Amino acid sequence: MRETVNYEGNIFIRHINLNFKAYLRATLFIILLVQLLLLSFRNYLVYHSSIELICVIIAVTMTTIALNTDKTNRSEYLYFLGIAYGFVAVFDFLHMIVYAGIDTYPGFTKNLSIQFRMIARYIESISFLIVCTFLNRKIKLNVIFIVYLLFSLSTLSFVLYWRIFPNCFIEGIGLTFFKKASEGIFTIIVLLGMFVLSKHRRNISSKVFYLLMIACINTILSQIFLALFHDVGDLFHTIGHLFKLIAYYFIYKALVETSLKKPYELLSQSNQKLEEEIVQRKNIEDSLIKESEVLKGILESTADGILVTNNTTQKIIHMNHTFISMFDIPARFITDGTFSDLRNFCKPLLKNPDDFINNTQNAENMPVDYHDCIEMNDGRIIERLSRPLIINNEIYGRVWSHRDVTEKLKAEQDLKESEEHHRKLMELLPDAVFIHKGDEPVMANTAALKLMNCDEPRNIKNQLYFNVHPDYKQESIKRLNKLTTMETTVPFAEEKFIRHDGSIIDVEIGGTSFRHKDEMYIVSVARDITERKKAYELQQEVKRKDLLLFEVMEHDRSKTEFFSTISHELKTPLNIILSTIQLMDKQFCQHEMCIHRNKLQKYLSMSKQNSYRLLRLINNLIDITRLDAGFMKMDRKNYNIISVIEDITLSVASYIESKGIHLLFDTDIEEKILACDADKIERIILNLLSNAVKFTEANGLIQVNIHDKGENILISVKDTGIGIPTEKKEIIFERFRQVDSSLTRTREGSGIGLSLVKALVEAHGGRISVNSEVGTGSEFIIDLPVRVEEEGIYQEIAAAQESNVERIHIEFSDIYS
Repeated sequence: MRETVNYEGNIFIRHINLNFKAYLRATLFIILLVQLLLLSFRNYLVYHSSIELICVIIAVTMTTIALNTDKTNRSEYLYFLGIAYGFVAVFDFLHMIVYAGIDTYPGFTKNLSIQFRMIARYIESISFLIVCTFLNRKIKLNVIFIVYLLFSLSTLSFVLYWRIFPNCFIEGIGLTFFKKASEGIFTIIVLLGMFVLSKHRRNISSKVFYLLMIACINTILSQIFLALFHDVGDLFHTIGHLFKLIAYYFIYKALVETSLKKPYELLSQSNQKLEEEIVQRKNIEDSLIKESEVLKGILESTADGILVTNNTTQKIIHMNHTFISMFDIPARFITDGTFSDLRNFCKPLLKNPDDFINNTQNAENMPVDYHDCIEMNDGRIIERLSRPLIINNEIYGRVWSHRDVTEKLKAEQDLKESEEHHRKLMELLPDAVFIHKGDEPVMANTAALKLMNCDEPRNIKNQLYFNVHPDYKQESIKRLNKLTTMETTVPFAEEKFIRHDGSIIDVEIGGTSFRHKDEMYIVSVARDITERKKAYELQQEVKRKDLLLFEVMEHDRSKTEFFSTISHELKTPLNIILSTIQLMDKQFCQHEMCIHRNKLQKYLSMSKQNSYRLLRLINNLIDITRLDAGFMKMDRKNYNIISVIEDITLSVASYIESKGIHLLFDTDIEEKILACDADKIERIILNLLSNAVKFTEANGLIQVNIHDKGENILISVKDTGIGIPTEKKEIIFERFRQVDSSLTRTREGSGIGLSLVKALVEAHGGRISVNSEVGTGSEFIIDLPVRVEEEGIYQEIAAAQESNVERIHIEFSDIYS
């Protein structure tokens, strides 16, 4: 105990001595700086030479330390810096001996002194930047020395022989731009080195880092003050040299810290460890004495039956009370008995006495541990462990440890059966179950392997049985941290797993944790919800589309109502205009006394045609809105469709031929009865004929053909007009779409007619298509199914009737003469 106290006291005294020495060095250095500063006021030349000489000595000392430090203890980066400062010392020395006022040689000038200083600063700043950039890299001394030597010799040649080194001072002018710019460059290089050093600070000790940073700051201050001075010996020039000395001192401190102090500290630590080992050895000896004294007490207090025997003499060295009571050993064996007598005594108590004797005799000569179990006649099972007792590297005897494991084996058997039941239960679970001990996987059921698309657990190349998608890593880590830190349960949450084959699945995972034998176990239960999620997403998509459809329908309904209202509002004044035109025609144009009769007829005819055109547009809009709203009433009756179409065609024959266009009607059947709305059929045919006339030039041909297909009838309206481009065929039946929609088109139209035709054809259960080529013509084909109503057959003259002549004028109102 006294030795321990003395040892701790020595450490405390050593610590005080180290601190005292550090304070003493710092005080002496400050006194030196003050003395040098006072010297500058009395003799600046001596001050400058002293500063430079001290810096040269420090630099040479650093080089000496770097070259003589053992490779195993040196720091590579400061080793490189120490060599670099050797070359810096050479140029600083040259700067000092050729300084103005020294007069070592008549040819030396003030410019030469400053040039040597600039070279030293370039080497210093660039070396520091290299050290910070290539921190802890292996350095080849020969290569570094040769590079710096070649650079130094070349630079000396540039300065002394070739005299091509830039001037730093010109008599009568002062410092040159090169000198001032170089001071800025030095500062930038040192700042860059500080930045790089800060990034690599973890690679060096904190003390060395701060020493280097202080050295850099003083170097920068030195460059700033030396760049601001106006005359040699002024305050800026003086302080600049002091900061240079301080920077050299802290660089030296950093080198000493790694090259001298660190090995010394390692040696001190080694001595300290040796002292600690001595103290520990003393404590161990005391402990051994105590252990020998309490060994018998331990043997007596243990729950195992202990028997210690001597192999040579077969004597019983010791047996504790637990062993005596376990086998009911008589007192004579305790005081005086041999191991063989004891074996023979125990034979009647055992189920297999011969095996017991043989195993015991074999174990006596074993140099290793021996383990077996003894079955007693009373049903007990004794676990026996035998170990050799070795003294002086020789087997002296054996230590026999006996433990009643009857209840333990029974509990293990029950536990094994329970584990088997739980394992079967896990395998029967439909959900995936993963069990981990911390990050170590313990087991996973078949459903889990199937979920991860893996045959065996060892095929999963991950610490965990499951691999969470990167998007869910943070949530998974939070969940696992919660389960790992405490016994708790986390609710189910949605995540994504990356399966063994790289595919991604959506899962719902929850978990619970429990502690067993100071180990935290995590049970994770996961189920595949890919299909459920897809169904939910599909349901949401359907809802979204239903809402969109409802909005579109509402929009269409509003648009339809608007068109219906505006169409009716337009039709009323238009009917008045038409009535007025008819009245004027009868009252004035047919009167023989009318002076301007011909002109009036012409203008009234133009007004009537354009009114018909507006009426046709309004009727089409009204019909379109009725169709959209579902209010278009189809008056289906049985008609001879051949007669209906023929009558419609003949009713416009004279008009078409007046345009110089030939009209031809042909059919391969004379009669075909089907149920249709004759009025709507008339609208369809007149619209198609109107389009044919509109886009067919004079001497062209329009053909109306009917073909019987049994259950269907084909109605063809073909012309030799301008045709329709291929890319426009898909849009001609769309509402408000035209082949030529430009303002300079040659044919008028609203783009509703063919859309209405298509709707009316489809209202009859048919379909319409078009075949066309540009410059050849177009053919519209109507395919109507043949359906018959139960009522009788009606005859329809259609547009041939006088009452329907006006309808023809309306349908052909887009055609101008």
